[in-house]
Amino acid sequence: MYEQECPLNEAGTCLQPGCTNRGTFDCLDCDFEGLFCTTCLKGTHTWLPFHRPREWLDGHFRKRSLAYLGYILALGHGGNPCPYIDDELGPQVMMIADLTGIHEVIMGWCRCASAPSTVQQLFRRRMFPASMSRPRIAFTFRLLKLFHMLNHVARTTPWDFVGTLHRLTDNVNPKGAPVSIDTLYIMCLSK
Repeated sequence: MYEQECPLNEAGTCLQPGCTNRGTFDCLDCDFEGLFCTTCLKGTHTWLPFHRPREWLDGHFRKRSLAYLGYILALGHGGNPCPYIDDELGPQVMMIADLTGIHEVIMGWCRCASAPSTVQQLFRRRMFPASMSRPRIAFTFRLLKLFHMLNHVARTTPWDFVGTLHRLTDNVNPKGAPVSIDTLYIMCLSK
């Protein structure tokens, strides 16, 4: 277990073939040995927006988010950014609860004239918004499915489930996680 706390190629180049940049990032949710540079880490996580990257800095790993690295989750256009993403509204930061914890994600909404609503764009990416009028928090469908199964089979309460999510997000300071029990509880009651 302790070997996971120090990278194998601490001073080496990026793990991505052909890249000569210095690797400083790994991912808690990926099964690879070595470090990626910022560009390659973002590229390998285009379809994995809820993974948890860490940066090797000053002899230890620091938690980072893909949002910290400038990753924007593009909605619409098959995962490519909307050409109108930089309108007056621009990208928007949301909190997304997933199996791996609660994540700050920069959402790149489709702003085309024929674009569906932000709620519909979330549904298409398998996320359920906590609010239908102004979504700022959303839950992935797979997280809601897991809660549904644990609630019915193991009688897990929303309180315990959200507490577990908080610990997955930050086990040192679980009360500092951004999504409260009230949000999930209301979600569970409204289903």
